[in-house]
Amino acid sequence: MSLSPPKDLENKTSPENKSDLENKQETGEQKVIEQAPPKTEGKYKITEFNGPVKIPKGYSTNDEDEYNAIQFLNGDLSSWKLRINKPEIKVYSKMYKAKSENGKENDNAMFYVDATLNFPASEVNKQLFTYELLEKWEKSLEKGKLIKEENLSNNIKIIENYAYIKMPFIYDDRDMISRKKVFMDYQGEKDCYLCHTKSIQHPDFPEKKKVVRAIFENRGKYVKPINEKQCKFYLASKLNMKVTLGISLLEVKGSEGQEDWIKDLIKNCGK
Repeated sequence: MSLSPPKDLENKTSPENKSDLENKQETGEQKVIEQAPPKTEGKYKITEFNGPVKIPKGYSTNDEDEYNAIQFLNGDLSSWKLRINKPEIKVYSKMYKAKSENGKENDNAMFYVDATLNFPASEVNKQLFTYELLEKWEKSLEKGKLIKEENLSNNIKIIENYAYIKMPFIYDDRDMISRKKVFMDYQGEKDCYLCHTKSIQHPDFPEKKKVVRAIFENRGKYVKPINEKQCKFYLASKLNMKVTLGISLLEVKGSEGQEDWIKDLIKNCGK
């Protein structure tokens, strides 16, 4: 003879009479509450937002190279001198104090370029950030050498190279070792590239006699598409050439050199 539970107890314990929470607890289910992941603040907080590099307000990063490039490119140009003012290219210059070849502080020049290029951003990026193409027209790479070129995760590319600059006869030649970090499709925008360059050391390229080791203190490049056939290109360059003579010509000749560099870039785009 089998015993059945009383009717009132059977009704209380049946699944259809239990609460949703009780049923979920018995079956091991948990109620999922969707929450936005906590926002973490990077080590380096951007303070310059009024320049060409577009980032969200309050943006911060743990990447020091990204930070330095943005801060330099987005910096206030009101105290800079406009040296070249053409419809498609503007070159600004500004003097700053830097250590010269003899270790003393001297004036040095830094430059800012704002150019509109009649080429797709993808083509400009290819010329700027592919070493075997860049070495065909970048004069400092005629005696240069590629050290490393590799793609990292998160659309980041690293290029390390040695460069050599032939100087006028009154100066010793200059050389440098640099590391470029390229942020491809920056902030999720296709063909928008941000690049930071700084000097590094390498055991295969020690300093030479009668050749002065120049230093990239800060250098930023930014390529942003306008449309399918045009793009904007920005360059902020703080290269310490350790010059002690002819300082008064630094801004003039240096500005002309920036324009010539852009012309060389344009000549080679589309090849």
